[in-house]
Amino acid sequence: MHRRCPLKSLVSISLVLVLVLSFAAACARPTSTSTQKPATTTSPAVTTPKSSPAITSTTSPTATTTKPSSAVTTPKPSPTVTPRYGGTLKMSVTFIAKNIGYPPKMIPGNDSAWAIPAVETLLRWDEQGRPTPHLATDWKVSPDGKSITMSLRKGVKFHDGTDFNAEAVKFNLEAYRKVGQFAYLTQLTSVDVIDEYTVRLNLSQYANTVFTDLGQWSGYIVSPTAVKTRGEEWVTTHPVGTGPFKFKSFTPDVSVVYEKFDGYWQKGKPYLDGVQIDYAKDSMTASAALKAGQLQMVRDSTARSATNANDFKASGLEVVGYPAAIVGLAGDSKNSNSPFANKKVREAVEHAIDKQAINKALGYGFWIPIDQWAPPGSIGENPGYKGRQYDPQKAKQLLAEAGYASGFKTKLILAIFIGKDPMVAVQRYLSDVGIQADIDTPDPGKYAAHRRTEGWSNSLFSFLFGVYPNYTAGLAGQLPPDNTDLISVARPAGWGDLMSRAIGATDFETHKKLTAELVKNLADEALVLPLFVAQSYVAKPKYVRDDNQMKVDYYIWTPESAWFDK
Repeated sequence: MHRRCPLKSLVSISLVLVLVLSFAAACARPTSTSTQKPATTTSPAVTTPKSSPAITSTTSPTATTTKPSSAVTTPKPSPTVTPRYGGTLKMSVTFIAKNIGYPPKMIPGNDSAWAIPAVETLLRWDEQGRPTPHLATDWKVSPDGKSITMSLRKGVKFHDGTDFNAEAVKFNLEAYRKVGQFAYLTQLTSVDVIDEYTVRLNLSQYANTVFTDLGQWSGYIVSPTAVKTRGEEWVTTHPVGTGPFKFKSFTPDVSVVYEKFDGYWQKGKPYLDGVQIDYAKDSMTASAALKAGQLQMVRDSTARSATNANDFKASGLEVVGYPAAIVGLAGDSKNSNSPFANKKVREAVEHAIDKQAINKALGYGFWIPIDQWAPPGSIGENPGYKGRQYDPQKAKQLLAEAGYASGFKTKLILAIFIGKDPMVAVQRYLSDVGIQADIDTPDPGKYAAHRRTEGWSNSLFSFLFGVYPNYTAGLAGQLPPDNTDLISVARPAGWGDLMSRAIGATDFETHKKLTAELVKNLADEALVLPLFVAQSYVAKPKYVRDDNQMKVDYYIWTPESAWFDK
């Protein structure tokens, strides 16, 4: 008889999910993924928010398209009301920033989230992950795909009074390209100044990831004058951007304070007088401060985020989630001597696990159980695909067909970033079908070695798979064709070629179709086994309006539009 896993409360851990996402982000862009040129068109595609998403095939599994979870709400547009002026938004976050003012050396996600009130990007994204104008107003891709010509917004000033222009963009992008500490903008070879408000980005090859990159930290623009006169070290803790708020103070490991920038280019904005971002050493302290009205917002990406989100919702606060990472398992399918080299064994593992029960008991409905390697609503999702459902009898049958009627012994390598309790639940479900899995908890260094250098043997490897606005780029970075990440996982036949075509797609529908094929290939071969999507979230009182937290990504928001309805 099948035994239900007791599923006790989550084990609290100190490492935060967002650090893992940042670590994964460093590998989320292929350095040479596509050699394919973009399809020939009769005229160059111009990307504007309405007229042409064609050249920027990006994706974003967003809160508005991800609706399985009743535990969170989705951001809704405010009714037609006049925003009020005044107030300082005090926000608590669960990750520390070190560099908030020099984009080439920022830690993706962590540092950049603290910098957003002061430093802006060339592009932004809509809820489908397609880029929209911001500091760049429009752009054209050359017919051969080897360059992008961008028109820049006029009349924009940095906080030090200097002009935002083509020279400033060239300075920032060239600096980012030369530092190259993360795999972003890897196709960029040089930047030419055409005139005061026009630049040309020269590429080694076309890739739709370039547009995604320009909408995040690799597209952040800071004052060249500040960098040249004060030095890179000074700028790292004194951001001088074009944003709605200018720098006031920074206390490392404690907080950063911004005040309203009266010279902001969006007339009438910002509405708030200031923004303060505090580092939350203790989630309980942050929770108490939010409930007491001492904070207006708490962002959480820890392993206990589901527990905390449930608590905030019960207290009457608004909780908005974003699918930040897929939690999954992978056997060493590349190892011909492993049981997991047999597809039927991999299928049996997925049939053995009751994902819905784990979510209900440990995720409070905040996690999103999935049966394919794509978050609901992302372009990689195959809506008509029905994956492997919980069926322990089917699991036993498959094991018997694979020659393991009596089961076998293995290890379950624990990602400490996930928390132990979900994997204890997995362990019990596997035991019910005859797979005896001892939990192995490696230190962070050993865990990284398993994933990227040494691999693992006769084991199931638990891991987080970061979700990015361009989901195809995330697949390319975390399941690269050259096996430089998740190195013990075999790749489906034709994986590299299909990946190249998806990254090289110049229109959204082609990109969507090819990405869905990539996901289907993974599902068909059961090479990586999805458990659930873990969500980052923001909790806030309902009077905080139009901040757009967790709308298009887990760290991006619109501080210039935020206001207090009270």
